[in-house]
Amino acid sequence: MKKEKKLAKRVKKQNKKIKDLSNVIEVGLMVPSVIHDIRGYLSIIKAQAQLANNESSEEKTKVRLKKILEQINSIEELIEEFRQFYKYGELERREIKLSELVDQALTGVSHKIKSDINIIKDISDSTILVNRIMFRQALVNLLSNAIDAIDQSDKKIIGIASRNINGKTYIWIFDSGTGVPKNIVSKMFNTSFTTKDHGTGLGLIITKKILDAHKAKIRYVQNTQKIQNMLNVPEVKTIFEIEITDEEKNE
Repeated sequence: MKKEKKLAKRVKKQNKKIKDLSNVIEVGLMVPSVIHDIRGYLSIIKAQAQLANNESSEEKTKVRLKKILEQINSIEELIEEFRQFYKYGELERREIKLSELVDQALTGVSHKIKSDINIIKDISDSTILVNRIMFRQALVNLLSNAIDAIDQSDKKIIGIASRNINGKTYIWIFDSGTGVPKNIVSKMFNTSFTTKDHGTGLGLIITKKILDAHKAKIRYVQNTQKIQNMLNVPEVKTIFEIEITDEEKNE
């Protein structure tokens, strides 16, 4: 009886792995078609925004339309970088100031930031060798998750900080949300996992894939007090740590 239970448990676990793998393959096969459709929709939106910008005589409207066009261009760049990465498995990287990249990522989530959210930014003066578009998207994903996490919190704090330590660059994204239950930590980077009522649950796995491609590491920090003391920030519940080996610059 015990052997039968163990076998049944093993089969169930194996079937889940096969199902997860099947889902990943199915999503992978859909990627080219989805990219094509998104680019088509963006082209229409961009054309209409450009037309409205040319016809408008109000300065405020033109400023807003310019921002829309800038974001569309950023999305188009992101799609192209993703397409290249999906096709060839390689990222074109260059040195960029981390502070500049963080500012771009914060702009990418600015539409989600409400007036009652306290943003902490403490970025070291350093450059990193990355693909600007893809790495920025990884930061956007983490910051977006942080904003979602504090939605029901009385104290609304999100932050991003960095330090250069022993030849490595560390980036921390943190928030004052409810934190992550211990039984969920091991599942956080699974494609099929999400704690939200909406969304695909792909945000963290995409972030990890981007960082893997950069030979960078991401981890969920369980000893939050140590990081809080080092950064001198208020009490937070969730911290993600990115570790980049600066020696990559010399390859």
